[in-house]
Amino acid sequence: MSTATVRIDKRTHQLLQEIKNFSGESMQTIISKALENYKEVQFWEEVNEAYSKLRANKKDWAEEKKERKTWERANLDNIKKDRL
Repeated sequence: MSTATVRIDKRTHQLLQEIKNFSGESMQTIISKALENYKEVQFWEEVNEAYSKLRANKKDWAEEKKERKTWERANLDNIKKDRL
């Protein structure tokens, strides 16, 4: 794996050191996990924002709900009633 140098402030380094001491993981692993987590949080924030905008538009939201009902019925087409 190739590496790069990134400058961080002393407080961030101290936090990394504390997490490293607690978890036993390397600083590289901790940073990698933190960035993956940050990326996931950003993704879900964007999804939530998009849904908020969709819900704010009554016509578009009604279409979305209609489409969901269509998919719900389609998902149940091959499921026997006794399994529900």
